[in-house]
Amino acid sequence: MAAVRLRGIKEEYGDKINVEWHAYPLAVQPRAEARISEHSIEGRQRAGLEQEGICFNPWNDDVPYPVTSMPALRASYCVRLQSAEAFEKLHLAIFKAFFDECRNIQEEKLLFGLVKATGVDMKRFRADYKKAAVDEEIMADHRYYTENFLGWGIPLALVGDKFPLAGAVPIEMYRRAIDLCLGKKKSAD
Repeated sequence: MAAVRLRGIKEEYGDKINVEWHAYPLAVQPRAEARISEHSIEGRQRAGLEQEGICFNPWNDDVPYPVTSMPALRASYCVRLQSAEAFEKLHLAIFKAFFDECRNIQEEKLLFGLVKATGVDMKRFRADYKKAAVDEEIMADHRYYTENFLGWGIPLALVGDKFPLAGAVPIEMYRRAIDLCLGKKKSAD
């Protein structure tokens, strides 16, 4: 929900703001097996009710649930090295694959297909994807947010380096924080 809302905010504010995505692996080391929890099932249902334009389908038990987000983060990072526009396409495609289509986004075949659809140079992508430095960058993001915002929740939007907004907050909260950073004052209605 936060990703959809932040995209809407970016469209609304245009060049007045910059949305910068950072990695926060949900499971750095893959677990042997993962199953979708009741909490996640309820969260997916609630998200589908709260945010127009999102379809959170029930997870199909025949599809292995991802045990780590690292492959998707690595693919996203490598695509962003080539093109911000391609990154946005991939970011949306990964969310659609996971939330709408209930696909295992840790599978390289799926990820590489999504990456190819963005139009990036696949030879360069494959070379970057294998580099240890990519995981180091992802983990640097993880360390920064763990050290500075532990307990705030996921996702975390840091507006203007002043206002951490945790979770899927209402879009109006993003607007208020951005307006404060831009020096706008709301009129009393």
